[in-house]
Amino acid sequence: MVKRLALQWPAAGLFAGPAAWAVSTQINYALTQWFCAGHGSALLIIGVVLAAVAGLGALISFAVESPFRDTPDSRPSQAGEPRHWLAILGFFASVLFALIILTQTAAGFFLTGCER
Repeated sequence: MVKRLALQWPAAGLFAGPAAWAVSTQINYALTQWFCAGHGSALLIIGVVLAAVAGLGALISFAVESPFRDTPDSRPSQAGEPRHWLAILGFFASVLFALIILTQTAAGFFLTGCER
């Protein structure tokens, strides 16, 4: 299934990573008072789930340019098609945003927003 998605959407990581980070940031801001009431474990669950969404985008982008292909010519080469670069950029962007989400999640346990 991942390979089928990858053939249709090599830039999945360019959209999944930033979207997951934006949702994570908004949830962290919107639910600060709820987290202050003692529901800090939900912060971990939300962070891990959204990092997994970003990771799925990276996986889909990686499947386009996977070095573990059966044959070297399994990808149809067409001049002017940015499929290769979109897949590479999508993979690295999505991995970066997954790390950002996990870093923000970890920081939420030390700086809860309840210090006021």
